Formats: sequence, C-alpha cells, structure tokens
Amino acid sequence: MDMKATIREIVSRVDRIAAEFQIASLGRQISACKALQGEEACVDVVVIGQFKSGKSSFLNSLVGRDVLPVGVIPVTTAITRLQYGEEDKAAVVNPDASSLDITLADVASYTSEAENPSNQKGIAAVDVFLPSIKRYAGLRLIDTPGLGSVFAVHRDISHGILPEIGAAVLAVSSDRPLAEGDLSLLREMRRHTPRIVLLLTKVDLIDTEQREQMVDFFRKTLRRELGSEFPIFFYSDRQDTENHRLRLDCELLVPLVSNKASAREHILVHKTRHLAQSCLDYLRIALKASEAHLHGREELLDRVIDEKLNGELLRQELTAITRDHASKTRVNIVRQLEKFRPSVEKSVLDRLNRDLPSWSGNLWRLSRKFEGWIEEQMTTEMRELSELEHPHFYGPLNQARLSLERALRSFRALLEGNVERVLGIRLSKSDCSISVSEPARPDIHVGHLFDIQIDLLWFLIPMTIFRGLIEQRFRREIPSAVETNLSRLASQWDSCINEAIEGMRKEAVSYIEQEIRTIEAMLSKPYDEAGIIRNAIEELETLMQAINTKEKSS
Repeated sequence: MDMKATIREIVSRVDRIAAEFQIASLGRQISACKALQGEEACVDVVVIGQFKSGKSSFLNSLVGRDVLPVGVIPVTTAITRLQYGEEDKAAVVNPDASSLDITLADVASYTSEAENPSNQKGIAAVDVFLPSIKRYAGLRLIDTPGLGSVFAVHRDISHGILPEIGAAVLAVSSDRPLAEGDLSLLREMRRHTPRIVLLLTKVDLIDTEQREQMVDFFRKTLRRELGSEFPIFFYSDRQDTENHRLRLDCELLVPLVSNKASAREHILVHKTRHLAQSCLDYLRIALKASEAHLHGREELLDRVIDEKLNGELLRQELTAITRDHASKTRVNIVRQLEKFRPSVEKSVLDRLNRDLPSWSGNLWRLSRKFEGWIEEQMTTEMRELSELEHPHFYGPLNQARLSLERALRSFRALLEGNVERVLGIRLSKSDCSISVSEPARPDIHVGHLFDIQIDLLWFLIPMTIFRGLIEQRFRREIPSAVETNLSRLASQWDSCINEAIEGMRKEAVSYIEQEIRTIEAMLSKPYDEAGIIRNAIEELETLMQAINTKEKSS
C-alpha cells in the first residue's frame, strides 16, 4: 500500500469510527484531509501574528504592489487571500460562500478596520487575483487580522483559519520580544502543518549584532518551550528588502510551488497524523472506562461531566448569545438600506414624471394605473436593492458565529481539562467552528400602498381642471411608498438572517450535546467491548506506523 492509499485508509477508518462514536469534533479535520487529497488543491500559506507585526506590509512587498491596507493602528479586519490570476480582479466572499466582484481599489473598504470596523460587513474573506505573482501559482498567500489587538473579533477570525493552513509564516516584530501568545500560536499551528517559519520583521530597527542576539534568543526559547526549531527569516520594507524576499522565495515559497504535489502530501500526512491521534485519544477514554467496574464508570462520568459542563446552562448561554446578535440584525439592515432612500425616491420620481404624460382616462383609471405602476416600481427597486446590498446585512450573522465559536472553545477547554484531570488522558485540540448556511432569500413582495377614496367620485371631477393636482398627489405618495417598502424589505431580511442565526445556535447546541454524549458513551462502554476498542486502536496505530515507515524511507 503506497502513502496515498495509506492516508486514504486512515481518513476512511477515522471517518467510520467518528460516525460510530459520534465524535463531532473530528468532522472539520476529516473534511480538511479529504479536501487536500484532491489533485488541484491549493496550498494555503497563512501569514499570521500579533497586530502591527508587519504582515500586510510584507505581503505587499512580496506581490510587488500595495494591495493590502497598512497603518499605525490595527488595520486588517478580514482575511485577504492573494493568488495568481490572468487579470487583476478581486471578489468579496460572504459567509454563505456567495461572492461579489469588486475592484482592487475597493479591497480596503472590506479589509481595513477604518472602513469595515470589526468586520461589521460580516464578510468571510476577500480573494485577490494578480498576474504579477505567477511565480506563486498554486499557492494562496493569506493575510490575517492581527492577534492581541483590542478587537476580540480579530483573534477569532485569525484562529478560525488554522485548520485549513498548508504552510504558516509567523510574523514577529523586531521591536518586541517573543511573547507567550506567539508560543501558544506555534503550539496550535503545529497541529495543522509541518511547514512553519518565523519572519522577523522591521529588522532595520536593529543592527547586525542585535539581530544575531535576537535570533539566538528565539532559538533557545523555542527549544526550551516547544522542543523545536523553526527557520527564521528577516524582512524590512526599508532596508535590503529584495534580498529578504529572495531568500524566502528560494527556501519556502518556490519549493512549495515546484514540488506542490509532494508538499501537499507532506502537509496531508501531518494533518492525517494529528487526526488519527485525536481519534486514538477518544478510543483510549473508551478503553479505560470499559475496563473499570460499573461503579467506577459511573464515578468517572460524574467527575468528567461535572456541574460546569451542565448542558442546560450551556444551552441558556448560547440562547443569550444568539438573542443579543439577533436583536442587532434589523438595526444593521435598516442602517444599510436608509442610505439608499433618497436615490430610490429620486429614481422612481424621475420615472413617474417620464411616464405620467402617456397616461389617460378619468380619475378612477388613473388611480388604478398608478397603483399597478407603483407596485411594479417598488418590487423592481426592492429586488435590485436586495440583490446588491444583502452581503452588507450579514454583519450580525458573522458576529454571532464568532461569539458561538468562542463559547464552544470555552466548553471544549473545560472538557479537555476534566478528561486530563480525571483520566490522565490529554485530548488533542478540537475544531469548534460553526458553519454558516446561506440565509434564505426573502420572496420580495410589496403591500397595497395607494388608498385614495376620492377616486370613487371620478364622475364628478373633470380631469381637464384637476389633472395637475392628481399628478401632484401621485408624486407625494412616492416617499411614503419607498419608506414602507424599505421597512418591509428590512423585516423580510431580518427574518431570514435571524433564522440562519438560530440555525447556528442549534448547531452549537448539537456540538455540545454530541460531545457530551460521546464522552458519556465512551465512559459507559461495557467490559465486553474492550476487545473491539483495542482492535480499533491497534488498527489505527498500525496504519500510523506504516506512514512513519514510509516517511523515513522516502
């Protein structure tokens, strides 16, 4: 069995075990491993680090143009993915995976903190395609919001991308020491990729001797804290920039491109190994419980699933989170739509002035004509506005996702702590991400708007005398019609988005319930299943050994 076949077998076996034991937390890892098995999968190179560590400046230098916003305060608010394309173009990717084409000049309006504070627009990412980086074809260079800023949402966004990374560049500014946050990030990144390098930025601020001292300090710290060493590169946008870029090209990026298949396989092996280890952790919990006496299993269960992991309290917390964000949805939508009220009113009024001269008949006929006309105009305007602006309605949806994921990570940390304290088994870190389903698009419809009783007396009103007054009445109805239908549109989208938020809450609740059920099920395994569990453990360990042997011989 070759390496690819062995990897497929491990992923398939873990997939079956996860289904059998309802191990929900392995789902995203399994999906990431399956995705990387595709022949055309890109290798994502993520640039990550504390805020103001020079990530965006470095990437701008790498691609040879100022695509990403930079500044003296935390700037990047959303993930930006740079990749080769035959022409300059960009697209905003929404949480529902839909996209909106934009120009390169518009990128900053979605990715900068100044124009999209805390990602209020709720986008998932911005994809930028550049012909100038053909040498990196097959890679995606990913800029992330800075960690450690005052914006908690930035940390959540940056951590959320880690399961998909192929290679990672940890940017550390030379004007500050290696922080505990950097070490924690390195520990987490090691679970997802073997390709990690440190990028020491702003090296123009220190002289050669200080640079050597800092590198020596970094290496000693990494060996002591992590038992590992990582390649260290330098970068400055003021001094020796081209040489710094060439070294990174030669030693990291170009080899990834030229050996894309083997690099992808190496990364896949790493992810598969971690996936199998996570699965083994769960199986060992089950084995330990199955070997305990009945009373012992019940005691273990009570100590692991303690009062802090009370399902009902956790559900209440998740409900409170979703209600808070759902309460902001309509306000956000109304704020977005209100910007368009003057232009919609003017557009409809201009069309009315254009069409009115062609209308004929008595008052009753004109009234019916206007009713049908205004309904058609409002339906068209609301549909166009909905299609154009709906990506900007997703802010509360994305914020709710981040808050729910934060709650799930807290739950998972408590669970891991209890398992290690009670059973002596350290669970591998888990993916606690929430999927965002596309909100259902509302069926745009308008209400009956024009209710004038005077047209019942049409036979008493000579149009040659009063036509001008009637036309003025029609014109005065337009602002009210626009206001009513903007409010109706906001209500329709509010319902759709809040339904999606509720769906995420249910997913979060399901994750917690499944995790608790999984632990309960494994801690309740009877003695006669111990053999089955041992066989599963031995099978996975044998497959892992096969991977290790193939790696050493290659």
